[in-house]
Amino acid sequence: MKYLAAYALIKLGGAEPTKDKVKAVLVAGGVTPDVARIDELFTNFSGKDFNGIVEKGKGKLVAGAGSSAAAAPAAAAGKPAAAAAPAKKEEPKKEEEDEEMGFGLFD
Repeated sequence: MKYLAAYALIKLGGAEPTKDKVKAVLVAGGVTPDVARIDELFTNFSGKDFNGIVEKGKGKLVAGAGSSAAAAPAAAAGKPAAAAAPAKKEEPKKEEEDEEMGFGLFD
């Protein structure tokens, strides 16, 4: 996924992705590039239109989202009401510093 994200960032930025550019984006994100995975990525995109693939993928996401959204209320209808369960007290959470969120951009 990291490799695809790097490729997409370059393409969406208006440049033509190259193996060296993908490698540079990965390094900038703190990832040690795997040349074999970069080669595999470019092999998979060889002769294909990136924008067409993205549009096709969006169509699949939209189609899948509608069916899962409709299934959620049906699944909830079959369960007994949870209102009878005692309410738990939520303790106020301490604010954390914004600097360290516990994950990297490409993790």
